[in-house]
Amino acid sequence: MSRLDEAARGLLGAQPVAAYLYDLVALQEHCLRVREALPAGVEMFYAIKANAEVPILKTMAPYMDGFEVASGGELDHLQAHFPKATILFGGPGKTPNELRQAAEHQVHVESLWELQQLAALQLPVHLFLRMNPALDHREDSPMLMAGKPSPFGLTPDHLRAAVDILRDNPQLKFLGFHLHTRSLQLDLEEHLRLLSRYFTLAEDWAQTYGLDLQVLNLGGGIGVNYRQPSQQFDWEQLCLRLPRRPYRLRFECGRFLTGFCGTYACEVLDLKESHGEHFAVCRGGTHHFRLPAAQGHSHPFRVLAGPRKGPVLENVTLNVVGQLCTPKDRLASGAQVQQIGVGDLLLFPLAGAYAWNISHHDFLMHPHPQQIFLDA
Repeated sequence: MSRLDEAARGLLGAQPVAAYLYDLVALQEHCLRVREALPAGVEMFYAIKANAEVPILKTMAPYMDGFEVASGGELDHLQAHFPKATILFGGPGKTPNELRQAAEHQVHVESLWELQQLAALQLPVHLFLRMNPALDHREDSPMLMAGKPSPFGLTPDHLRAAVDILRDNPQLKFLGFHLHTRSLQLDLEEHLRLLSRYFTLAEDWAQTYGLDLQVLNLGGGIGVNYRQPSQQFDWEQLCLRLPRRPYRLRFECGRFLTGFCGTYACEVLDLKESHGEHFAVCRGGTHHFRLPAAQGHSHPFRVLAGPRKGPVLENVTLNVVGQLCTPKDRLASGAQVQQIGVGDLLLFPLAGAYAWNISHHDFLMHPHPQQIFLDA
C-alpha cells in the first residue's frame, strides 16, 4: 500500500472523511524535473493562484526563480513567508493601493490607465506590458485568455500610447512583454507554434518602437490532462525544442507545477439508484472540489476499500455526487467501478491546483476538508 493510501485510510474513523492529501515529495521531484529541463536563459515563476498553501510554496521555492501574485492579499501572504522572494504582480483591475504595492516589485501592466497611475507615483517601477494580439487559434482551444476581446492586456493599437508614457517617465523601466493567450494547453506542437508567434510579435514590437527587450514572459497555460491522465504535456520536449533568443525567457506556470501533487479523498455515504442510473453520494462535493465542475470534465478516481457500513455494488456504472442541494454538485459521471460500498474512500488525483482554493467553501455550511501534507 502506498503512503498516500495509508494516510487516507488512517483518516477513517467516527466522522466521514473529506480531505486533501498533498504529496510534497512528489511535488519536489516534479519541480526538480521541470527545473532541470529548462535551457540556459529561461526562468520559471510559480503563479500562486493555483495553490498558495504554505507547505506547497516552501517545497517549491528552491526550484523557482520567483512567484507571481495577482492581488494585494496574495502579495501579503507571500511576503509573510518569503520576504526575499522575487515577485511579479499581475492581473487586471489593480487598485491604487495595489499598484503602489506592485511598484516595489515587478509589474504586469494590463492597461494604459494602469501605466498612467504607475507613472503618477513618481517611483522607479520595473514593468512588463501585457499584450493581447490577434492570433489564430484552433476552434477546440479550451480556454482563450487573449487573441479576442478580453479584460487582459493591451491590444497592439495601444502600444504607441504606452511607449509615449514610458518615454515621458524615465522612472518606468521597461523589462519586456508578457503574452499569455490560452490555458489548459495539452498539445506540444500547437504550443511551440504559439511560442514562435510570441517571439515574432515581441521582436517586431521592440524593433518598431525602439524598446530594449530584456525578458519575454511566455505565461503559463500548460494544462493537466484530467480526461486521459496517462497522456500529459511533454515538458521535456518543449524545453529541448525551445529556440535560443537574445533575451531571457520566462515561464509563469501554476496548474502544471502543483496539479499533480494533490488528491481529494471523500467517503461514500450512500449508494442509490434513480431512473436507471446509479449514484454514489459522498462526503463533500463541489464546495470542496470545484475543479471538475469548473473545467467541465468527469474527474478520474479510484476506490480505496474501507470498513463497509451499508450497500455494496459490483461491476456498476455510476455518477459521483456530493452533499449539496443542486444537481451541479457532481464530480464524476458514467464511471465504471468494479466494486464500491458505503464506507469506502474515493481518491481523486490531479487535485493540487485550482481545487480547494476556487471552491465555494461555505455553501450549506458543511465542514471544510482536512489538509494533509505528506513530506519525507
